[in-house]
Amino acid sequence: MTHQQDTDVIDAAEEIAELPEKLVVIAAQTADMFKTSIGGASFYDANLGKTWDLTKPTAKEFIRIIERKFARNNKLHGFFSAKTKHMAPATLEDYIANKIEFEQLVQRFVDNALDVANQRGRDSLMLGHLVFVHYKDGTEPDDTGRFLAVLVGKQAGFDFNSDLEPINLTSINTSELRHAAMFDLTLFDLIYPTNEGEAYVKFIAGKSKSDFLKEAFGCGDYIPNKDSVDQLNQAIQDFLGSSTLQRNQKQTILQSVKDHLAQAASKQAPVTLDEIQHVINKKLPLNSNEIDKFKDFVNNGGYTVSAVFQPTRNSAETMINVEINDPTGNFKCVVTLESISYMSATEQKPVKVDDNLEYITLPLTPAAREAILKMLGNSDEPES
Repeated sequence: MTHQQDTDVIDAAEEIAELPEKLVVIAAQTADMFKTSIGGASFYDANLGKTWDLTKPTAKEFIRIIERKFARNNKLHGFFSAKTKHMAPATLEDYIANKIEFEQLVQRFVDNALDVANQRGRDSLMLGHLVFVHYKDGTEPDDTGRFLAVLVGKQAGFDFNSDLEPINLTSINTSELRHAAMFDLTLFDLIYPTNEGEAYVKFIAGKSKSDFLKEAFGCGDYIPNKDSVDQLNQAIQDFLGSSTLQRNQKQTILQSVKDHLAQAASKQAPVTLDEIQHVINKKLPLNSNEIDKFKDFVNNGGYTVSAVFQPTRNSAETMINVEINDPTGNFKCVVTLESISYMSATEQKPVKVDDNLEYITLPLTPAAREAILKMLGNSDEPES
């Protein structure tokens, strides 16, 4: 076993120990995907094993590791369009309505995965064991649960018996995860097909460069780019707010991220979380504890930021602005964060806030002063 494998086994054991005993596994099954040939014609096929023996702890341990992978890794967030012709939403609906059993659910997804894998131009896929699990977190009585599909390489050390049940988890090499898709069945059942963009599908690509499983499971990246930027903005504010950085350092980082997004927008280029982390790292002090921490902060914090997204100039500007409005709709304005300081501060900024952050003072233009004076008169004039 290599050093990397030793590390992965240790990490897997730590992840299992960290998570609470709350998961409830409903069913699990493995499909062995492989390439074969008949009469000189090559194609991909699969053998389906029996449903797992759930009296063993392996399924629960496997889920915990994969859930942690979803938390830590960049992922695509998606949902199914109401007009989609993909088999996935109809199949999930049938399963939730108890029209099909778990084995039939798995068979449909495996069949579709094989159909996609056998399309022209996909003759060099790295396949392996495709593991399906339906589980609940055990905390909500009305929880429909999650449906998980994970492709792991056959050389990963994940041992299966003749029924394709995992023997144990002690030798799993988690770095061999090829693809993983997670469907939130509770949210899907609640909002499909009339959803407004809430993500009930998550997908992570591991070592495999092929998108065949993403296509097979309908895991397109449907989260609007604006939503990713909004969530990125929130994540950066929370990240900086929890840091020990000084005000000017925080403002420099915000400006740098804004500039990076604006430059990408001008080139119509996509942006990744890795890029944003690099931008932040460059503006952090050399000995900062926040170096290389932003991506984990986003992934572990539940922010809905796609692994790759396309910013616009307008969305980039939101990184350095704060919107101030009256809940009753009487006023609304947008102020750059760099222009704000406390009233008690010695620094000269045009916009002032009180120390309790309840009120804000804005400078007025001559035209605004004139308009207000006409309506209110001087401050010493009677109100009525």
